[in-house]
Parts: sequence; structure tokens; C-alpha cells
Amino acid sequence: MVFRKTALGNASVPISAFADDTDSGFGIVAEPPNVKRGTLFLSRVEATEGNPAAFFGYFRLWNEGHDVTQVFPSNPHHVLEVHPVWGIRSTGFTYNPRPAVIFPMTGFSGYGASKFAQILSSVPGWLQVADDSRFVYVRLLKADNFYQLPVIVKQVKPIANGTGVAALVDVFSDAAHQNPVYQNLTVITAANDQLSSQLRPNWSTFLLGFFSVNLKKAEVIAAGHRRSAPVPAQGALEFFAFGVPLQKAVSKSQPCVPEND
Repeated sequence: MVFRKTALGNASVPISAFADDTDSGFGIVAEPPNVKRGTLFLSRVEATEGNPAAFFGYFRLWNEGHDVTQVFPSNPHHVLEVHPVWGIRSTGFTYNPRPAVIFPMTGFSGYGASKFAQILSSVPGWLQVADDSRFVYVRLLKADNFYQLPVIVKQVKPIANGTGVAALVDVFSDAAHQNPVYQNLTVITAANDQLSSQLRPNWSTFLLGFFSVNLKKAEVIAAGHRRSAPVPAQGALEFFAFGVPLQKAVSKSQPCVPEND
């Protein structure tokens, strides 16, 4: 994927597209999590229709399959999202329920090691970056969305701008935390949510969330490396955690089949 270095400040150009194509269907979406009918947050979102709105949340770069297929007004081709969205500002109101919307849903499971182990083991091969004077080029893997990771927390620190907490974790493929598959993965949580207060060094736990590529880190790593010689950027991989999962991981989405881990 190609990202224009000035695109985030210029709504008149596509936020992203394939490196050898200009796709007017490409854009960016904002996804508020855990929104139910009858909630104030949903009514605020619906009230913005036809008006400019600013969404507050986490920039997520990942290809879960929305780079192709039919384009809808509310769901253009995209790999870049504000997800999760935890606030909105529009005509006449500002609504910011953070961190109330950031939590694992009851009855919801993410994919287990049968899915995430392959993604993590191949990171240096697929997550590669390059740049030139105008663009940052990021090679993305097309993969599923939510995962549940067995982890051991190594370090925890607040994010400088106060929007969250960053933890460094080792990832394992088994519930006993005996089979390591990836070291030093950066986990991000929203500031002041329940998980942020739980994270501590040497904690063996499970985290529900999704992968993302930090575009700013990718830009830094890509500096000076042209498309003819891209470089691995595993340092740009992140995992946004909603919390500790409420039930076992699954290997398939339909039907949900619990994993034996």
C-alpha cells in the first residue's frame, strides 16, 4: 500500500491506495466498538449525518479484506481506520465516553494460535516498508481481525501524549505460556480503561484485540529505503488490546469452534 505523507492533513486526496494504482474508492473509516441501539453514543453518531464530524480514537492500519469488493458509501475500500473510536465532535456537541466503550464483549471470541502463530512467524517477510520524497510504502498481509494472545508482560509505560498505555509482551501459542512464538510485541491500550490499570510486568495472561501497523513507526523505519530495496519493519507491528477475553479462542468463525489451548 502507498500512503501520501501529507494525506492525513488533506481530505481532498485518497488516504491510501495500491502502490501502482490510484483508486478513488479508497478512503478511511471510523468504527466505534460495542455500540448498541438506544445508546447515547449511537444517537450522537447518527446525528452527524450530513454534517462535518471529528472522530477520536486509535489509528489502525491493517488489511482485513476491505481493499477489494464492492464500495459502499459507509465502507469504502480501506486498510486505514480510526478503530476503536471513543469520541466524536460535530455540530453542537462533543461526546467522549472513553474508556467505557473499550471492553471485551460477552459471548465474543477471537482467533487463537492456529491463526496468529503463522502471522507472527512470518512478520519479517510480509511487513516491509520503503519511501520516497512523497510516499511511504507498506507491504501488508491480508488476515483476519480479532485474536486472543497468551502473553507474558515484560514492560509497561504510559504513552507520551496521555492517550494510552504501551506494554511490551512475549506471545505464546499455548495456554500454559510455555511455547514462545514472538518476542517484544507492543501492546496498546486506551488510557484509563480497565486493562490499562491491570497491566504489570511478569503478568501471564490472555489479551483480546487486533493487530495494527503503526504508520508513523513505519515511516521512520522506511526512511532512505527505496521501493527497490524495502526493509523489514517488525518494530511497527502493534496489538490493540480491548481487555482479557471472556471465553476461549476459536479456530473458525462459522461455527465457533473452541481451540484446545
